[in-house]
Amino acid sequence: MVALTGRREAYYSGYHGRPREFVAAARHGFLYQGQRNQWEGKARGTPTLDLPAECFVVFVQNHDQIANSGTGERCHLLTSPGRFRAMTAYFLLMPGIPMLFQGQEFAASSPFLFFADHRSELSRDVREGRHSFLAQFPSLATSEMRAKLPDPGDVDTFRRSVLDLGERHRHTSTDSLHRDLLTLRRTDPLYGGSGGPVQDADGEWVVPGQCAIVLAAAPSAARAEP
Repeated sequence: MVALTGRREAYYSGYHGRPREFVAAARHGFLYQGQRNQWEGKARGTPTLDLPAECFVVFVQNHDQIANSGTGERCHLLTSPGRFRAMTAYFLLMPGIPMLFQGQEFAASSPFLFFADHRSELSRDVREGRHSFLAQFPSLATSEMRAKLPDPGDVDTFRRSVLDLGERHRHTSTDSLHRDLLTLRRTDPLYGGSGGPVQDADGEWVVPGQCAIVLAAAPSAARAEP
């Protein structure tokens, strides 16, 4: 997320989006292996160097990252087309089990907003709690942005988050990119097609991941594909 958007606020401040971070994540699964995290002010994570790749689920975006952008915009709308394609290739071909989030594979134009269906009193508490949580992000803590934050209890907030599944057929270049990369992952021995350890160009033995998880979602809007 940091490499795609340059956003280093709040809990993103412990990351830089540098190449060495991508190398470490691909080799070790978790970037933090017990190092001190700047935002949390304490050690984060535990060593995972002895765990196989299939123990890890890897992703570019999830419900938290998107909803916590305030406007609910997805990664491909927050970065350049080139960076989005490069990150997609890295993520779908790295070790671990790739997770695609709700329309990511066809560049869904609908946002994913924080929504909840509660009775009025609890709904008010959820709305206030949402504002309080997002205040950790300076860009969302202004009075102007707070006024623009969608009400989690408003049914329209949910409706705006519903996918337009027809975009799968309209956003063909993004859909094809994901299909081609997953085919490469499945058929090329280096990316897991052999079902066992293989040697890379440096002669090191690697055990890539071998499967992918696709999270499908609910049926909403249409914007031009990047």
